[in-house]
Order: sequence, then structure tokens, then C-alpha cells
Amino acid sequence: MKKEFFVLTLAVIIFWLFGTLPVSAQTAGDYEYAALDGTAAIIGYQGEGGNVTIPSVLDGIPVTKISSFAFADCDNITALTIPDGITSIGECAFLGCTSLTSLTVGVKVADIAAEAFRDCTALTNIVWNAVHVRGFAAADRVFANAGTAKTGIRVVFGDSVETIPHHLFFAEGAYPKISAVVIGKQVKAIGNYAFPYCQCTSLVIPDQVETIGEYAFINGSFSSLTLGRGLREIGKSTFFGCKKLSAVTLPGNVATVNNSAFRFCSTLSQITLKEGIEEIGIVAFADCPALTVVTIPKSIKVIDEEAFGYDFSGAAPGRVDLTIKGYTYTAAQRYAGENGFPFVSLGGAFSDVPADAWYGSSVDDLVARGILSGYAKADGTYCFQPAKNISRAEFAVILARSAGADLTSYAGVTAFSDVKSAHWAAASIVWASQQHIVYGVGNGNYAPEDNISRQDMAVMILRFAQAEAITLPKSAAAIAFADRSSIPTYASAAVEAMQRAGIINGVVSGGKSYFKGSACASRAEAAKMISYLLAL
Repeated sequence: MKKEFFVLTLAVIIFWLFGTLPVSAQTAGDYEYAALDGTAAIIGYQGEGGNVTIPSVLDGIPVTKISSFAFADCDNITALTIPDGITSIGECAFLGCTSLTSLTVGVKVADIAAEAFRDCTALTNIVWNAVHVRGFAAADRVFANAGTAKTGIRVVFGDSVETIPHHLFFAEGAYPKISAVVIGKQVKAIGNYAFPYCQCTSLVIPDQVETIGEYAFINGSFSSLTLGRGLREIGKSTFFGCKKLSAVTLPGNVATVNNSAFRFCSTLSQITLKEGIEEIGIVAFADCPALTVVTIPKSIKVIDEEAFGYDFSGAAPGRVDLTIKGYTYTAAQRYAGENGFPFVSLGGAFSDVPADAWYGSSVDDLVARGILSGYAKADGTYCFQPAKNISRAEFAVILARSAGADLTSYAGVTAFSDVKSAHWAAASIVWASQQHIVYGVGNGNYAPEDNISRQDMAVMILRFAQAEAITLPKSAAAIAFADRSSIPTYASAAVEAMQRAGIINGVVSGGKSYFKGSACASRAEAAKMISYLLAL
């Protein structure tokens, strides 16, 4: 910068900095500075450039500020370190430092004015240690056009940084070229518009980051994205327009994926939504035409309008081909139904079936097959009632559904005197009778409302297996049940076959195994047995 510029503008700069009449400019080595109230502000530089570390003290006075235009057009500086003592950097302070390749920002820098590093086109490395920098406004354009002359800027956030400021690298019409982002160990929040048009190929958000702000990585060029397990929220339009991204996994700690979060990610073909996510916002994954299958976990309670399966970018905007996979009685099923998408059930979502229940996977299996269903509750959720006893009518229906039986021809037909043709299970009971699976309880009766016993269930399962040509293995060692003498003759062979196949087990008490054949069978037990059988 020319000496005449300082002479002409020195009074104005000092007045702007200190709000008082100017004091005499002083020179210490390569630096011009103004001192007031025990601190100094650098207002000019006359050095030879190269690797420059801003001094922390000039003539015994601590340096806390770099004034506006202080280093503007100093094209001889190649590396710059702003020490921890500096708290403020003025407008256009390093404007046009076109040879500057490396920049280190100290811990205490709290205020950086507009266009402070504008047109530092050779920048390739920034180490950012500032802890308390305010969020920038969109018009500040602090790094406008930076890094554009070379391969781009590798930005490293030091371990002192907890928040990455809003609009840090925002500069509409003159975006800096960011080629890599390394996020420090203490960063918990990434601000709005922090890295728009980021040109890095791979982006890793570490586990301690909790929130990513709105538009933070809009129109990024990365093809690989890793989101940390601590992430709680993805902001509005955070990854909007990231057209090279093909796959992403959203961790379960993410409660909300906000509106337009991944909109216009045109090559995104695979998303993994972990259990724990609760809400998907409006058009969150709209205009992602490569996304043809979405699997939605039980935890998601809200899927807002047009979140998946809509493309508004073409000549004929509207729904696209999409299959929704999810759990019956959840937001996934509702969204698919309301929007006309095919739905593939992965099981049921029940308030009374714990995730680790011994019968849980069996229930999911049979719900997905359309064999079992749940009971609606007043609060809109569903329960399975696993301990509820199963009736003989219900079990006949389960077997008919397990066989995929076409019951059309059995409508209006009766097989037992106590099962009227209008009975809800009549067709299934007739089918089971004609398949020689059931023979009734005597006197031409079936006793449809009676609870089925474990021994009768064993008999019916064995006959079902025979009717469906299912070969039962003998994989389990035979158990001599302590109560085998109480098992009736008609059921003994079935009990043995079911036990050897691993379908039925006993109840251990006092070191002995009991079959308890006359005890009623529960819905959980039935689910476990039938699911196991169908897997053979």
C-alpha cells in the first residue's frame, strides 16, 4: 500500500476505530499503528512480505486491532498468522492480498468486518482458531473470491472452536473456493450458509457436532458425506442441490430433517434412515429422481408434504416411481397410502412389543406377510396384545392366511354346526376342515370361541405342515417332558414332532421341562411357532 494513502486517510481511520479525535500515527518496524487507551491498532504495513506474523506488541503496547485496509493490496505476503491477542479485523483489511496462500486466525478474534479477505485468490490453507466470532451477515462477504486462482482452500477448524459462524464463506456472486473442510474436536454447531458451493469431494461431520444450520452446504460438490452420531438436527436446505451425492446415512440421534434438507440432490439413490429419527420435513427429499426406494424406521412420526417421491424440476412435475418400505401402522404406511406409493411392510409398530422381545421378530414377520394384525388404541397407536389367548377361530384364520388360501369358494359354506356361514372365521374354518387340518371337538362342533390349547395347536400345526408339504426337521434333541403322561394320545406324536423341529419348547420349572399341553396358547407363542414353521 502506498504511503500517501495512509497520510490521507489516517485521521478518518483512527476516528472510526476509537470514536475520538485521532492521535499521532507511529511506526514500529514494518508497521504503522495508532495507540489509544493502552492498546494499538495496526493501520499500515511497509514490510517485504513473505511469511508474516502480526505482532502482539508494538513499542510495549498490546496490539488488539487491525484497521480497515491496513494490509490491502499487499501482494507480497504469502503466509499470515493473526495472533491470539488480536480481537478485531477491519473492513477490507487484507483485500487483494493476491499472493497470500496460508492464513491462521487466532483464538481471540471476535469481530471481522466486511470483505476482510476479499480477493485473496491464492489462498490454499486456512487454520481457524477463533472462538467467539460473531455470525456474519450475508452482505459481509468476508472471503469473497478467495482461493479461486488455485486448487481451492483447505479449511481446518482448531480444537478451540465450538461454533462455525453463520455465512463464514458466503459471498453471492463471488463464492470462495473451498476444497476441503476439517472440523475440530469441539465443534458442536455449524452455522447457516457456512459453506455454500463447497467444492470438497468428501465431507465428514464428526460425532460431537449436534446441529447443522440452514443452507450450510447448499450446492456442495462432495460425493461422499458422513454424518456423525451426535447430530440432532439437519437444518432447512442444508444439503440442497448437492448433485454429486449418491448415498447418505442419517444417524438415529437426528430428531428432525428439516424442509428441503436434501432437495435437488439429483444423483441421490440411497438413503439410510436410522431408528430414532422423528420427523421428515416438507420436500426434504423432493427432486431426487434417482431415489426409487425409501426404508422408513418405526420412530418417524411425521412425514410432511411431498417429502419423498416428487420431482418438480421437469416439464411434467409431480409424483415419480417410488416404493416405501416401512412398518404397518406408522407414518410410512400413511404417507404411502395418502400419496399413492407402493408400500412394503417390514412388520408392525406396536406399543406393547418391546424392541428386544423374544417374539418380536416373529410378529414383524407375520405382520409383513399379512397374517397377523394389531388392535387400534384411542391415541391412534396400535397394540399387539402378545399375552392374549388365541381362540380356535383365530388360529384357523392364521393357518389359512399362512397358506395363502383363496377363500372365495368357501364363502357361505359351513363345516360345523356351531359355526354359522356368517361367522367372521367361517371360510377359514371350512378351508381348514377340507384340508384335514381340523376335525372339531365332537358332536359336529368346532368351538370357535374357545381358547386353543398348546396341544391342539401342536396337532393343527403338524397337519398344516403335512397339507402344505413342509418337511419338519429333527434338529432338536428329544425332551422327555415331566408331564408327558398328561398329553392325550391324539396329540403325543404332534407334540414330539413339533418339539424335535424346534417349533415348540417346554416350560422349565424346578429343573424339569413341562409341556403344559392343556394350557392356552398366547398370540406371542402362536406368532413364534408359525413364523418359525414358515421359515423352514
